[in-house]
Amino acid sequence: MDLSLDSIAKLPARQKALGLGVVLIFIMGIYLYLGYLPQKRVLAKKIRECDGLEIEMGKYRIIADNIASFENELEKLDQKLKEALGKLPNKKEISQLLVNISNRGREAGLEFELFQPKGEVTRGFYAEVPVDVKVIGGYHDVATFFDKISRMDRIVNVTDLSIGIGKVVTGKLPLKTSFLLTTFRFIEEGTGAKVKKKKR
Repeated sequence: MDLSLDSIAKLPARQKALGLGVVLIFIMGIYLYLGYLPQKRVLAKKIRECDGLEIEMGKYRIIADNIASFENELEKLDQKLKEALGKLPNKKEISQLLVNISNRGREAGLEFELFQPKGEVTRGFYAEVPVDVKVIGGYHDVATFFDKISRMDRIVNVTDLSIGIGKVVTGKLPLKTSFLLTTFRFIEEGTGAKVKKKKR
């Protein structure tokens, strides 16, 4: 069938309207498939991205609103760190600390058989300073010594406690007590780097 403008013009009005409707539906279908639907998908994706960004912005807004309290918390933590580091003597103070500990033992009435510092053990920003200790004295003397140590500003741990009976002297039965006394030393910045270089 030959389609021309004359033949289309001669068609009845009903067929013309039907043909025009088919053409319009075809054009609408092409527009929907090639234009509207892809743009709708892009728009939906952008909306999801915007929602995600709004949630993230809300989190940052909460942080921004609470920045003053975070800074206060940071200051408190920094102060606590300084206080904790204050309980770790540096290398210069270790010898004086050990003298103070031995003096407290004598004040408690103990006689030292052994007070021997061992090699330091590095643990990151601090080092353990272990000391082998053997003392002779009464039970209450040992308890008093441990109490004096616990009241020191510095951190001092007592482990590997062993108690035995010593020789009777003037009617008294002294105890032979041995233990590992461990204190800690703060490693100044730069010292750790030197140690690493030596190891290499």
